[in-house]
Amino acid sequence: MRSPILLIVIISSFFTCGSQKKDINKQLIKDSIIYKKLGDTVLKLHHFATGEKDKKPVIVFFHPGGWVTGSPSFFYQKAQEFSLLGYNIICVQYRLANFKITTPKDCLDDSKDALKYLNKNKDKLNLDMSKLFLVGYSAGGHLALMSQLSKDKSIPVANKIFTIASPVSLIEDELLKNSTMSISDKIEISPLDHIQNLRTRLYFFIGTNDKYIDYSTIVDFSNKVKQLNKSVEVITFQNAGHFLLNTIHKEKIEQKIIQEILKE
Repeated sequence: MRSPILLIVIISSFFTCGSQKKDINKQLIKDSIIYKKLGDTVLKLHHFATGEKDKKPVIVFFHPGGWVTGSPSFFYQKAQEFSLLGYNIICVQYRLANFKITTPKDCLDDSKDALKYLNKNKDKLNLDMSKLFLVGYSAGGHLALMSQLSKDKSIPVANKIFTIASPVSLIEDELLKNSTMSISDKIEISPLDHIQNLRTRLYFFIGTNDKYIDYSTIVDFSNKVKQLNKSVEVITFQNAGHFLLNTIHKEKIEQKIIQEILKE
């Protein structure tokens, strides 16, 4: 486990993000790596390296935004802090959906390709992929989780996944009601329908009054995971809504994530 002093320092400011100016964000980026090209679209991994030659554990962040907005910069400050603790940090850029041509399915394809790229280039980037952690908020949590429910063996398996206010069933998702996605497409990327593929430990942070996510779907998901003797922990916040990182519950979320990562 990491030093308790370092733990206290990073907990004190964890997840305070999105407030930096663009020029400051650029200074924080250690490296920007192109991992995928689709016509004129170029997708990048923002890599905050330890600067050490030995391979280090990896934390991959997937930003929020309902699949349609947001950017890797959401987690830049946390990336900087974790890199100073000796972790390789990756903030993933994925295509943003418009629910007509580009859908959350494409966002997921990008997320899986990002993890494949990291695994394929682990030696060049000094990544210890045997110590991989995924953190995602809202739609980013869905992408992190669903990437680990794929049958694709070339996708590296994370040690732990942390999802914050993230959907597990896309069939009745409010944001997808006007999407061109078919029912079968939604089922294909709904974690609730792929629980049997879970191979790692999962942590859910969810509010009971989340207007975007039916709390009962999280309970249903958790129960089915446990029935299959797989590992899941649900941290519930009574009467809390969707934007958990903007509430009084932020500190508890921060502490739990940090503690679980530093155990490894």
